[in-house]
Amino acid sequence: MVREADPNADAPADPRNDPARLRLPPRMRLRHDRQYQHVYDGRVRVAKGAVRAAGRPNALPFWRLGIAVGRPVGNAVERHRVKRLLREAFRLAQHDLPMHPGGGYDVILSARAPGPRTLDACADALRELAGAIHRQWSRRASQNAAPDAPAPDRDGGAS
Repeated sequence: MVREADPNADAPADPRNDPARLRLPPRMRLRHDRQYQHVYDGRVRVAKGAVRAAGRPNALPFWRLGIAVGRPVGNAVERHRVKRLLREAFRLAQHDLPMHPGGGYDVILSARAPGPRTLDACADALRELAGAIHRQWSRRASQNAAPDAPAPDRDGGAS
């Protein structure tokens, strides 16, 4: 059996259509307490509905995800369901999230009671929260990059 050449083989593949590009390997997850503390120390927190997020830029070419779901969300089954929904929303949206000049972001998603119930709700919340985190860090970067204005003389005379 002879296979025909794919006429679109030279076109760049859309990462959303390539299952290998939609993986969420361990390097794309926050797994240690010190990683979570580093994100929380950045003091950028945003919320949308039942989902909260804390984020901080990283020097990696991709986003990393941490998930924290507490007991008020429900029993263990319900908490794990919410974690799976948040993880799947991140996995599917990872290539559409905004990047800063130095790379991606580390983000911790946490759910409040009642947690998000559908994948669409999680995906919408993730996109909005990622945009808000990116805007806040961009604003911080532009404020830090702006040169300080010279202080005026107190006596009004020339120095």
